[in-house]
Amino acid sequence: MADTINTQLENQLEYNKVVPELYYKLAPTSREVLMRRTSTIAPSSGGSPLQAGDNQIVRFKINEGFIDCNSVMVSCDYSQTLKNFDATNFINPPNGVPCCIKELRILSGTGTRIETINEAGLLLNVLQRYSLSESNFTTTHTISGGGENTPKVSDATSLTASSKQMGNSSNFNGANPTTIRYAFHLPSGFLNSVSKYIDTGGMKGLIIEMEFYNRNITFLGKGTGATSDAQNYTLSNFELNYDKVSLSGEYLRTYRMALVQGIEVSYSTYTHQSSTGGDSVRVSKAVSRLKDIISVIRTTSNINNINKNSLGNYKPITESCRWNYQIGSENYPVSQVKGVAETYYQALRTFARNKDAYCGSFNLKEFSDGLGVISYDLEEIKAGVFSGVKTTGTPDILLLSTDLCDSNDTVDTFLHHERILVLTNGSVQVLE
Repeated sequence: MADTINTQLENQLEYNKVVPELYYKLAPTSREVLMRRTSTIAPSSGGSPLQAGDNQIVRFKINEGFIDCNSVMVSCDYSQTLKNFDATNFINPPNGVPCCIKELRILSGTGTRIETINEAGLLLNVLQRYSLSESNFTTTHTISGGGENTPKVSDATSLTASSKQMGNSSNFNGANPTTIRYAFHLPSGFLNSVSKYIDTGGMKGLIIEMEFYNRNITFLGKGTGATSDAQNYTLSNFELNYDKVSLSGEYLRTYRMALVQGIEVSYSTYTHQSSTGGDSVRVSKAVSRLKDIISVIRTTSNINNINKNSLGNYKPITESCRWNYQIGSENYPVSQVKGVAETYYQALRTFARNKDAYCGSFNLKEFSDGLGVISYDLEEIKAGVFSGVKTTGTPDILLLSTDLCDSNDTVDTFLHHERILVLTNGSVQVLE
């Protein structure tokens, strides 16, 4: 027992070793932000009520100084024609209002295209499924109208209604829908990843545009009443909320001096391309610092079909499948991925960034049956943040596979990569 008790000298040696390395103090605070307030604006155009499939774009324009892009949130009223709970006819809506967005565009007031997210609802379905835990689906995710992962089947004949989704029975009075207000973050890499306050005045305004899917893509219907042309959803009373920040005079003077030379702001985004399936699927997009690739395989006839879960259910992955990506003369990974388990593992690595973190809320069988995607993490190759594979010299990216997809399938590929926004006095430039 005495052998385990330190002597006074040993205690002193341990004290000298440990204590000087410990620091107990409050985190530093910013003296540059003088005030933060939340602003709310209405659409500059497209603010009238719209239904799924309407050729209408909802556009916001922010032009009042520095804002915190991470705080941008949209709110709107939602209603659907048919209630979810009915013995023979009901509709399952998408997992949250932002999943209704077909294309999201962010531009400067001078017309520079900062970001375009095509198939935004499909991308968001994938990101939510792999990035949110089950508790998130049943708590904070509900403010956008979501609430759970179901339905996890493609066939509407075996569909069961859910009380946790948009348009559930408690939100309806008989057959007449009532309006529910939801709030949601936009599926934008720029808004969610930019680390600096953005001067919307210096950009001549920041423009946000949303275009929406048609009803056959967003809804999954059961019964003749649910699949009739009369069933739809309506979005109205859009508002954009964001935090405006007032900065110190010293900060503004430094900012204006740097603006003459150009201020570089890095952010991540997703570039989309849709291709017909086959053993070799080509993605011709030139980007720098490609972080990861995500491919979603869907049967083409199921995409624009109200009887199928177009956004949330994909082609099953079989044990016999083999695949990898080819960029130039290099293969990623070098040896092809084999079967369901290895494909699932690569997806978890991509979305969890190979960390000990909870990723996804579904099991291996559900992944195989219709929740699985093909993906590979390229950022890890360089072992650092803001690294990745450059494809500007060799823009052709190939998905090489066997027993994965054929000519009856559509492959939607999302390239997750870095861009740089260069702000100068009165102009905006985007560098790939």
